[in-house]
Amino acid sequence: MGNINNNKGLTLAEISLSLLIVGLITISSLWLYKNHISPSQYVSVASANMIDALGRIDKTPGYNSGGYYAVEIADITDLGQDLSGNSNVKVVSIWAALTDANAKIAEKYKGWDYDCVSTGTTVRLIAKFNDIPKTILLYEIAKNVKERNPTWDCSSVNEGNKTITCQKTNIICK
Repeated sequence: MGNINNNKGLTLAEISLSLLIVGLITISSLWLYKNHISPSQYVSVASANMIDALGRIDKTPGYNSGGYYAVEIADITDLGQDLSGNSNVKVVSIWAALTDANAKIAEKYKGWDYDCVSTGTTVRLIAKFNDIPKTILLYEIAKNVKERNPTWDCSSVNEGNKTITCQKTNIICK
């Protein structure tokens, strides 16, 4: 009988191939997360925040004798701040309507703005997305918001400033 060699170990080529396959799977998973899952989650959360904010703004005429809170353009520059101590009662009122007067909830509106000029007939919400993974996603967020709020025009997207402006016309600011 001949000498039988039962070598039970893996060769260097087999180990290298296995590591290559594991590496490719890992890189593919990370790429998929970065380019599909993460942006999709961002769009979902951002859309929900805007839809919620517009819904809350639409309820304010019920608290304000039929009109949206008249807040001048320069009166609010960041709805994400705690505005509960502001001297303008209408600024406090719109901030409280959006955040339930909770500074922790207000953080999701960082950099956002609201205005409804007292002599005008347009209410605006300007949402800023500084941390958006890709500015092209602003259009998807605007589309989602418009679908849920057909009385609002959310077509004003500014990729440079990373903002979406939604406005409603023919209303009363007071």
